[in-house]
Amino acid sequence: MSQEAFPLVGPEAAVAALKAFGEPVRLRGEALHAAGAVRTVRCDKAGSQYCAEVVDGRTLEVRLHNVRGKWSGLGETPGAVKDEHVYAALKQLLAEHSGAAAQDLSSRATKATKASVPGEAAGLVLEIETGLERKLVPKEISAVETLQKLFRGVQMGGNLVVSDLQRLGFKPTGDGWASLDLWAEPPRTAAELWQYVVLHAETQGWAVPEFFNPISDVSELRDRLFRARRGTEVKHWRDTINGLVLGGAEEGTAGSGVELRLRFTEAEAVVEWRSSAGSERWQMIKPGQFANFDKKYGRDLAGEQALLWQPFAQRAAWGYNVEMPYHDAHAQRLLHQLLRLPALSPNMVGPSGEPLERPPEPLRWDLAAARTEEDDYRFRLVQMDGSPVPPIVVALLGRPNFFVTAETVFTGPPVEKSVTDPKVETRVPAPALESPAGIKLLQHLGVPMPPRLADKVRVIPLKPILRAELLQPVVGYDSESCFLEVLGEVGDGSYAERWNGHSWQDVKTTPANWGNAAAVKAKTENGPLVTYDRSALAGLPPLIEPAGFKWDFARQRWQMRVTKAFPEKFVPWLKSLPPEYPVELRGELASFLNAEVSGKVKLVVEESDIDWFDLSVIVDVSDATLTKEEVKLLLEARGKWVRLGAKGWRKLEFNFTPEEDEQLARLGLTSRELSNERQRLHTLQLADPAAKKFLGDEAFAKVQRRAAEIQARVTPDVPTNIIAELRPYQKDGFHFLAYLSTNRFGGILADDMGLGKTLQTLTWIAWIRNQAASRQAAGPTAGRAASTHQGDGPMGPLLVCCPKSVADNWRAESARFLPELKVRAWNSDDVKSFNPHSADLHILNYNQLRILSEILPKIEFHA
Repeated sequence: MSQEAFPLVGPEAAVAALKAFGEPVRLRGEALHAAGAVRTVRCDKAGSQYCAEVVDGRTLEVRLHNVRGKWSGLGETPGAVKDEHVYAALKQLLAEHSGAAAQDLSSRATKATKASVPGEAAGLVLEIETGLERKLVPKEISAVETLQKLFRGVQMGGNLVVSDLQRLGFKPTGDGWASLDLWAEPPRTAAELWQYVVLHAETQGWAVPEFFNPISDVSELRDRLFRARRGTEVKHWRDTINGLVLGGAEEGTAGSGVELRLRFTEAEAVVEWRSSAGSERWQMIKPGQFANFDKKYGRDLAGEQALLWQPFAQRAAWGYNVEMPYHDAHAQRLLHQLLRLPALSPNMVGPSGEPLERPPEPLRWDLAAARTEEDDYRFRLVQMDGSPVPPIVVALLGRPNFFVTAETVFTGPPVEKSVTDPKVETRVPAPALESPAGIKLLQHLGVPMPPRLADKVRVIPLKPILRAELLQPVVGYDSESCFLEVLGEVGDGSYAERWNGHSWQDVKTTPANWGNAAAVKAKTENGPLVTYDRSALAGLPPLIEPAGFKWDFARQRWQMRVTKAFPEKFVPWLKSLPPEYPVELRGELASFLNAEVSGKVKLVVEESDIDWFDLSVIVDVSDATLTKEEVKLLLEARGKWVRLGAKGWRKLEFNFTPEEDEQLARLGLTSRELSNERQRLHTLQLADPAAKKFLGDEAFAKVQRRAAEIQARVTPDVPTNIIAELRPYQKDGFHFLAYLSTNRFGGILADDMGLGKTLQTLTWIAWIRNQAASRQAAGPTAGRAASTHQGDGPMGPLLVCCPKSVADNWRAESARFLPELKVRAWNSDDVKSFNPHSADLHILNYNQLRILSEILPKIEFHA
């Protein structure tokens, strides 16, 4: 490594250059420098030009130079030297500069004194030793020398960096080349430099070496630094506030400063602006202003003008020029978009600067007929009344077409650039226009056929027809699509034209059609010209895309993917088509013509349990081709579409009258939910007269006999062994429970809190126990006669399951209102030894119910 002592211009700028590199480059550069890749650094011009050799696979020469205070680097071998090589070379240059400068200072100090402490540090060492009243050891002297060297660097215009603090014995973190902001003005002595370091150490919480104490008093410097920085801060804010341009509350509102307009000249459109609404001078946005106009004036534009400027701001951002020549395709598209916005009309002006007028009536093509075969047909653009159009500046074609003159923006008819020119009259030889293609051109341009040509044309009316078929778009894949053709039929079974979403095209010019229909050919020799009357087809195109069909350019047909939801889209669309638009459905699609299968319903009931019947649905369908399995699939689909293989799609519909729907509803059923799954209905549901129509006389009579056995009203007296006076609503609750148990119903007693549900239940418990005791006393015959009561047979125990928090309440209420009842509330310790015969009524919480889940089902509880 070079150790020459050389001055370095702007070492801080070199540090800044290192920090400017991106993190990936810095990491690679640090790795190269740490590996010793920089072999030599040569000085070509003292202070500002150096050359370094960097070894990275091969030896590269990196030139470092300082131009106008900024360091940069480049390589002798183009393309070989990368940013990480420049980084490593520049870091080595800084390192060698610091080392060389330190050696130079040390050598000059040694020559200047013969004291035991060399160089300029001798005086500072003496000052510290005097304050300590002892000699410094070599390590301490070295630290003082380092401080003196750093001070010398500061005197030469340098600044301290993080790594300098490491040399003084501290342990800072972060980038070693990061510059430190320690003072408002450079230190005047090495001792003052140290005091700045001490102030910084205080902010970081670092310990200061004790041997530096004689020069570490920072009280005066702290006050001076605070005043200096405070003064700088005050000056900064004073300058900032003084530089503000303030206006009143009514000033500076959005859109008040700049106006914008678009002026159509003879050759191009020009964007113009002026600084205020009161100014009469409009000026072009010059090319030099275009790129920065948005940044400078964009916020000063009013709403409509901001809308006008937005696309131009994008053009500026994309690097386009300010010019908008009419021959430029991008300019044409933009101008057309702007003319379509009515809000911008006041900002669209002609060459004179006046807003362009917009008459409501469009222009039209006028055709002057040829008189002979040798003559020409002449096209020219005219106003609706036939008067000539002023000279057209530019025609902007789109939807709609715009024709711009010096004073007016007209809308107008289609333009075919190769045939018709809106600016001049176009002459077409008679034989060329008197042809099938010429007739189609006239129809496209909206020009009536002149008498000479009309006499040669035979008009054939077209009839609409739609053809649909299922096909696989890609052979070998499971995906399937419905393809649709929208055709115009000649009348003899052949097709002439097909709709492609934009226009009617000849069938003969498209890929092979589906059937044997031959394309109609216009005979131009020895016969009349043929054209088609599409008036019957006019309403057909708008019906296609809303159905979900998309035009397939590859197959030249309309396409819709077949998914599970396909019938839900396709069938409503088929039904919505007016009768004048017939549809030809091929293959499985033909099934949609009679896809709704009507079914008659018969309900079959089988007694499954006391008071309950299993109800099955039997369907008699109108389609005799369907198998039982297919009818089952339709029934299970609950009114949705089902695809039945080659038979196509079917949907089962029950032809219920409104009265029948109402009768089903009274049974708790609905036609939309009928299925082949068995449903369990109670006797009282099926006893409704509405069921007779669906069950038949014999089954309905059976249900009615069973319903007659059910007691509709049960109002027993309150048992005398209940020690309480029940309130009327509590008696109603007791009667409700008695009714449920008499008829073997389940039920819920859902009174509000505090209304005595426990008392009502205890009353019911007393009643059913009394009933059981009476049956047992009367003997077996009475027991059979009363077989509808809950808990028939020998009286078993009762089980109450409740939250743990109310178990004690149940025990207390039982002791209070029915003291003869032996009650046991089980605790967690003895519940595993549960004995059903140890009490009349057992109280368990939910957790205990889970613990005894295998035992309880084996016990015959009375209730």
